Amino acid sequence: MIIRLANINDCRLYFDWFNDSTVRQNAFTENKVDWQAHKQWFKDKLDSHNSYLYIAQEGDIDIGQVRFDCANKKATVDYSIDSRYRNLGFGKMMLEMVLDNFARAKTDIEVIVAQVKEENVASSIIFTKLNFTKSSEEDRVITYTLSL
Repeated sequence: MIIRLANINDCRLYFDWFNDSTVRQNAFTENKVDWQAHKQWFKDKLDSHNSYLYIAQEGDIDIGQVRFDCANKKATVDYSIDSRYRNLGFGKMMLEMVLDNFARAKTDIEVIVAQVKEENVASSIIFTKLNFTKSSEEDRVITYTLSL
């Protein structure tokens, strides 16, 4: 598996992943997004100095994405796996690789935060295996943190 930074050519890929029904079910914003709004959001994220978007690939196959949004020495992480590659161990492997890459590149970040819906057991297991600590649980949302 390789990890690379996303670029403008990945806009449609992110759009398709974003609107996947399981991704929407596990997201905090469950509504699908339209193409025009997504294109603007994606461009804004790529142009931002506070957002980092990564793509994981196995050979020439796009497996999933990881995004960090940074502010005040904290990075919030979001990820998803293409529906064809879920439950095969790619989520943990991808996050592990991206976290290592990100932590080396962004030395000003002190903590990474992940928020997971209580019913998203797979993500809770992954963050726990990656040494995130459950820091709170409120309104069916579990917050995990990883100190760097």
